[in-house]
Amino acid sequence: MRADTFDNRNARALATLARKIAVRVKCARMRQGLSMLALARRVGVFCSTIQRIEQGNLCSNISLLSRLARELGMTLDELCGARVRCKKSSKT
Repeated sequence: MRADTFDNRNARALATLARKIAVRVKCARMRQGLSMLALARRVGVFCSTIQRIEQGNLCSNISLLSRLARELGMTLDELCGARVRCKKSSKT
């Protein structure tokens, strides 16, 4: 296998992971009724960092992902795992 093929596969895998994390972060944040700013303050980052994560434009370091998971009431495995589950709130 050529190195550029391997790099392309890694880039695609990271982009897919970033999108999955984006959905999970946004769903969990909204389910808890948190604004992006409130979550950012709890985690200790700028609001723009949360925006980039929720847009799938940032697949952050393990330390930040761990803090996000903890603040959102989930495990790191649930945040980064293979399945995306976004349960809609019963509030209408």
